[in-house]
Amino acid sequence: MTSKTCRVVIWVMISACLVYPTQAATITAVNRVVGDGVVDVLVVAPDTLDPNDDNNAFSLNFAAYELRFDQTVAADIEFEVQDSLGTTQYDLFVTLVNESGTDWIGQSVELGFGVTDQFRASDNHDGLSFDTDESDPLAERDSLVDSANFVLDQHLDNKITWGSGLVYSGRIDDLIFSFDLPDLPNEDRFTLRFQPLVEEVAPPIPEPAMGTLFLMVGISVFARRWPRREATIV
Repeated sequence: MTSKTCRVVIWVMISACLVYPTQAATITAVNRVVGDGVVDVLVVAPDTLDPNDDNNAFSLNFAAYELRFDQTVAADIEFEVQDSLGTTQYDLFVTLVNESGTDWIGQSVELGFGVTDQFRASDNHDGLSFDTDESDPLAERDSLVDSANFVLDQHLDNKITWGSGLVYSGRIDDLIFSFDLPDLPNEDRFTLRFQPLVEEVAPPIPEPAMGTLFLMVGISVFARRWPRREATIV
């Protein structure tokens, strides 16, 4: 899906929401956006116009975000939540701006709890999951999962990855995906982690230390000066 198409979808959903009555929210606020070199251009709490709408053919709960990456690091968006006695589906439209100076070869988005080195991935027991038809046999529609520049590689309950593409530094990528948010009895917040993927660089081969180099030269000189003995034929 192209960037232009993503924006058209957003405006269609906004128009639909203008005629839909507002109800109590499940996501109440964005607690923080964390990531070295990540600039929060536009991150606010999603509009929750239809709580507990899981498995509906169309969700009116959505948000459009924009994050700028001045470094290729993980960006954590931590949301505050309140119980709604059910499961609510959210559709997100996210623009990631690459100003890192490094080309991206893929993207990953992960659900979990905590931020930075305290982040822990969601599991199959908490009910928090990306909206996948494979894991939810009652789903009535195909999940919204797309990238403007990459091909979908993996769509799991707690992680989505895209690859087989390229986003040059100075360019953007648009993502669309859905997730299901149930009541979290032991948590009052959860995290969405965005991680641009880059080409792995092989570590350089270390140069020999000076001591080792002198030893090798000494052995070579000594071997040349050592007298050779002629073989004696008996």
